Amino acid sequence: EMEVLDGYSIHHRTEEVLHGLGFSQADISRPYKEFSGGWRMRVLLAKMILMQPDVLLLDEPTNHLDLDSITWLEELLTEYPGSIILITHDLGVVAEMAQRVVVMYAGRKVEEASVFDLFEKPMHPYTLGLLNSMPRLDEAASKRLVEIPGMVPSMRTEIVGCAFAPRCSSASERCTQETPVLKNHGKEHWVACWNPVVEGVSI
Repeated sequence: EMEVLDGYSIHHRTEEVLHGLGFSQADISRPYKEFSGGWRMRVLLAKMILMQPDVLLLDEPTNHLDLDSITWLEELLTEYPGSIILITHDLGVVAEMAQRVVVMYAGRKVEEASVFDLFEKPMHPYTLGLLNSMPRLDEAASKRLVEIPGMVPSMRTEIVGCAFAPRCSSASERCTQETPVLKNHGKEHWVACWNPVVEGVSI
């Protein structure tokens, strides 16, 4: 339920949110036009948080934020009373904040699962590639990260078959001719792939 605040409480809450996003007291007094693009994004983010809509849509909200601000934002959104749709390439933020994850590639949904199942058992080769390209605290710093080969296809031309096929080591002839359909592999873990991943290895 949305909290109703008086004028003083609104002012105090606004300052609290802005401080959490890295603004000093002097910054809060500055005209909006003096802020850079990154700081203007923080102002818009604060405005959305303060309005408390039933559904909060955040597109790459951690861009231009330092680590302290990201940590503060994660804590704040964890307690947010409404629903949150988070669009991001930062899998660390996904792991901390999301309950359910949809992985998109070239405008298509390729995998959907609970955040635990997705990180524990990725089943689409693209999802596995994303996770393998992330540095891990439990691995040696010298270990080379795995890069997904190739380029994302152009959205200006029609894509036949699986959009990820040209970059996938497990692609078959069927992948280049037929668009995979989403299939439930149990526990509402949906994957659109003709050759899904099994135990971290594509088949």
